[in-house]
Amino acid sequence: MILIPEMTARPPAANPGRVEAWPPERVLSVRTALAERYRVLVEIDEGLGLRQGEAFGLSTEDIDFAEEVVRVRRQVKMVRTSCASRFSRGARSGKCLPSSVAKSRRQHMEHFAPVPFTMPWDAPSPPQTLVEVKHRRLRTYNLLVTGRERKAINRNYSTPMSGS
Repeated sequence: MILIPEMTARPPAANPGRVEAWPPERVLSVRTALAERYRVLVEIDEGLGLRQGEAFGLSTEDIDFAEEVVRVRRQVKMVRTSCASRFSRGARSGKCLPSSVAKSRRQHMEHFAPVPFTMPWDAPSPPQTLVEVKHRRLRTYNLLVTGRERKAINRNYSTPMSGS
């Protein structure tokens, strides 16, 4: 096969400029527009600085209210049309849990109890090797934020989260 230089794959161009934090007014307006069950994601993002998939993958086992720490252990990712979990890219051993985030987490858990949800590790496809059998086993987490269907949420939920 002959490759024509104009047709070879290239990485996307870097986005010039710095990423700017949203002003408080915009954060508040986004939070207000979200359905009540998703509003806590704004506090998680603002207070902990987690990536989207990391916030979706938080479980009750990750938050230690007594020690005031959050351990980011996984993120929810989409593989074709299914959810799977995988290690967080940041692999953070522990993040300080601000009291404002702890308070909103507790209130959220009173209204929306954590939901046990089982998903495969890394990829939903059947394992092909013994190593994959070991590492891709199904794992259950008590997710803190789930959709109305009591399933893990993913990036497809993040745009139209308004409504109930």
